[in-house]
Amino acid sequence: MRHKYFYLFFVIAVGFGFFLAQHSYWSGPVYSAGTLYTVRGNSLSGIIDNGEEIIIYWGYYDKYPIERGDVVAYQHAGNKAPIIKKVYATPGDDFAIVDDDDGQYRLLINGELARTSLGEPYRFNEKRGGLLAQYEKDYGGVVPDGAVIILGNLSNGTMDSSMFGLASMKNILGKAVTY
Repeated sequence: MRHKYFYLFFVIAVGFGFFLAQHSYWSGPVYSAGTLYTVRGNSLSGIIDNGEEIIIYWGYYDKYPIERGDVVAYQHAGNKAPIIKKVYATPGDDFAIVDDDDGQYRLLINGELARTSLGEPYRFNEKRGGLLAQYEKDYGGVVPDGAVIILGNLSNGTMDSSMFGLASMKNILGKAVTY
């Protein structure tokens, strides 16, 4: 008799689950299952360290807006594996490159000096600063729709927007969180 009630409960629970899935009554996060990875590299040291495990939620930004401070998996041309970076500026944000007269350039986001998680201001050489300055000129100092500025956590830059410019949202694969 106990098995009969268990079976009935199971059928009702599964049926209700299918009903919810088809009618979108679930209001929790809806994105693909995350994949566990071990970080290789130190470009986000202080936020995510070499050897630390992260989960990448693939397709997260198909459903949710990207926000400043998010850590993302980004597919950069020429890299087989995605790179993990922090979002510093989103579409509509103001950005500017300021030459501090010693051959170094600083990045301002919405009028504030961009800083690492350790509070160090980003300082870019002429090549990196010049690239972002060209984007500033081309887009009037406003991050365009479909683009973001992503940076590592090293003040002199990493394989990030200081090296390749504005990052296309099309190449953001998902959200990365520590495990």
